[in-house]
Amino acid sequence: MFCPKCGAQLKDDAKFCNKCGAQLQAMPQPNPRQQAYNQQSAAMQPPARKKKGLWVVLILLVLLLLAAGGAYAAYQMGVFDSFLSSSDEGRGSGGGSSRKSKDDEDDEDEDKEEDEEEDREGKDKKGEEDRESEDGEEGDAKDSREEGAEESEDQGRRTRVSDMEETTAAAETTVAMDIPVTATAKYASQVSYAGLSRAGYVRDTAYGSSNVVQKGSKIDNSAWSAFDGDSITSWQEGRDGDGIGEFIGISFDRTYQVKVVTVLLGNHRSAELYVKNNTPRTLTFQIGGQDFQATFPNEMQKFALEFSQPVEASDIRITVNDVYKGTVYADASIAEVEVYGY
Repeated sequence: MFCPKCGAQLKDDAKFCNKCGAQLQAMPQPNPRQQAYNQQSAAMQPPARKKKGLWVVLILLVLLLLAAGGAYAAYQMGVFDSFLSSSDEGRGSGGGSSRKSKDDEDDEDEDKEEDEEEDREGKDKKGEEDRESEDGEEGDAKDSREEGAEESEDQGRRTRVSDMEETTAAAETTVAMDIPVTATAKYASQVSYAGLSRAGYVRDTAYGSSNVVQKGSKIDNSAWSAFDGDSITSWQEGRDGDGIGEFIGISFDRTYQVKVVTVLLGNHRSAELYVKNNTPRTLTFQIGGQDFQATFPNEMQKFALEFSQPVEASDIRITVNDVYKGTVYADASIAEVEVYGY
């Protein structure tokens, strides 16, 4: 019995479909003959085939692998060679013997050619070694000759260089004798001090034409104050007048080739005292037996006297030639003097 609405199979006495819930009407009883026919038709239907395609493919693949493995094993064991050799012997020993003999002859020819090639290579290698040995001996002899030539040439160059140095030194001496040394006043920052050293002073040799003595004060205004390395202290001349013609001097700790002399002119204890005191304008530097005169601006700056050539000297003397007048005092002052040379 089947549901007329959804087609579900039901019990014969069911009144409602247990799947869709439809109410069932009384179904007519099937015809016995029709039932028998239906059963016969169902029996005549062929049974469903099982899918064996995958297993068949796997079995064929295994068989192919086994066949390939057997063939490779037979090849390694020489079964095919033995079979071919037997076949050749069966077809006749004449043809087989002839082919084998020709192959053997070809192998012998190849071996002979290889031996001859090795002999030629050995001879060539030996000849090359002999030539290298000869070349090495010739090269050593050539190197020895070249070294001797280079030593001789180098000795000649050194001799020529020595002669040139002597000639240059003589020329420099001649130039120094012929051309007078000049001195130029500059700002100290415009001068190069490369390779120069500051000259040392012998304190006991410091001297001055005069200096101011302040009663009840510990301030030292002597000539040494211009060489003591302290810009606060200064030499202040003590004669009447503006200080024209007054001088200071000192000896060095050794002889120097002097190239630069720097000066800090005026009283640098303060800007106020700088204005109140006389400041040297023109100075004469006596150094190495020569006199150099220079004029400087009225500024609280360090100035330099640069020589065109080094001047050999062991002491220095500075004389005041002119001054910038102060607003209160008439004492010419020099705060610091430094000498630079070789």
